[in-house]
Amino acid sequence: MHAALLERCDANDRQGAQRCLLDYPDLAAKDNDGRTLLMAVCERKDTHMVRNVLRVMQEQKCDANLRDKCGVCALALGVESRSVVAMLLLLPWNVAPDA
Repeated sequence: MHAALLERCDANDRQGAQRCLLDYPDLAAKDNDGRTLLMAVCERKDTHMVRNVLRVMQEQKCDANLRDKCGVCALALGVESRSVVAMLLLLPWNVAPDA
C-alpha cells in the first residue's frame, strides 16, 4: 500500500514522493501490520516526508494518533528509530506515545 511512495523516498526522489503523497487516496489507510504512511516515514527517519505527510494530514483533518496492530503510534516509532526531528514534528499534534 505504501510501497510506491516509500520506494521514491528510499531512492531520494523527493519530487516523485511528493507526487505520490498528493495522489494518496487515504492517509489513514493501514498496511498489513496496521501501520499508516506516517508511521512508515517516521520509522525510516525521513523527516522531509514526515513534515509533508503531517501537512497533508492537517489539510485532510486526519488523525496522527492512530496505532498499529501492536498498539504503537507514529511518535513511538520516531522514538524507537531515534528520529529526533520526527518526534519534534509530532509533538504539536498531541500524539500520545502510550495509550
